[in-house]
Amino acid sequence: MSAPGDLSLRRYAFPVGLQFFPAFVLIISFLFAFSGCLPGKVPLSAAYFSSPENALEKAASKAHLKGTLRAIARMEIITTRGRYPARVAVMLQKPSFLRVETIPLIGPPDFFLSVKGNVLKVFLPRKGEFYIGEATTKNLSSFFPISLPVEEMLSILTGTCPVLDERGQTLEGIPEGKLYRIDVTSQNKKIRSLWLDPADNHLVRVDAFADQGNILYSVKFEGFVRVENVIIPRKVTVATRGADKRSITIEYSDPQLSAETDPEVFDLPLPPGVEPIMMN
Repeated sequence: MSAPGDLSLRRYAFPVGLQFFPAFVLIISFLFAFSGCLPGKVPLSAAYFSSPENALEKAASKAHLKGTLRAIARMEIITTRGRYPARVAVMLQKPSFLRVETIPLIGPPDFFLSVKGNVLKVFLPRKGEFYIGEATTKNLSSFFPISLPVEEMLSILTGTCPVLDERGQTLEGIPEGKLYRIDVTSQNKKIRSLWLDPADNHLVRVDAFADQGNILYSVKFEGFVRVENVIIPRKVTVATRGADKRSITIEYSDPQLSAETDPEVFDLPLPPGVEPIMMN
């Protein structure tokens, strides 16, 4: 097929009055093809973000969390073994402070977890067990349904972009429908993809990849609400892959943000008469 403007068309002879018909058809076809590409090929994001770095800056400006976030949350964990709903109180402060307590229908809380910097503490009142150890991914995964480093976990819980190591990483921005996708590559391997909504600069999805290129986990952010001067998702869904496939949904109610930044409020004191269990 000849491309638009192909001079080979001139070798054909047409009757008088029709010699301009081929050019007319080509122009009309080009206009229809171009207009048909506008919704899918050249969305708002292509013109709205000048670069992937610019897109991340705009998203970060809407979700720059300072102070302490408190909320009641409905948590639902779905695994191959069943469905486990729970109601919890959450308190967090970036980059590495977290406290979670269950809210049972009857009786006092039966689960306490705190992360203060690099120290993890967990108290199970029914068993009389109190654990202390480093806040490593392995130790956290023993008590919390999201098996991630604490900094990345808090980014997910607040709907912000995970921490990116700029050394040796490249960013590529690609319009995708109504969204703008950013692929993060390190050593010629895609390690993460981020989807942003250019209409309001929200981060709406994150995919993290394993070394083999398979999806390690996928996160969806929905129902954004303003809390003081920041925007957070009301609903966060994390789906993990592999042998330990599971889905975790956290839906906040009445989130509140305070200027309090005292790390001591995240410390979990050792109850009297309880011997701590040290985690390696």
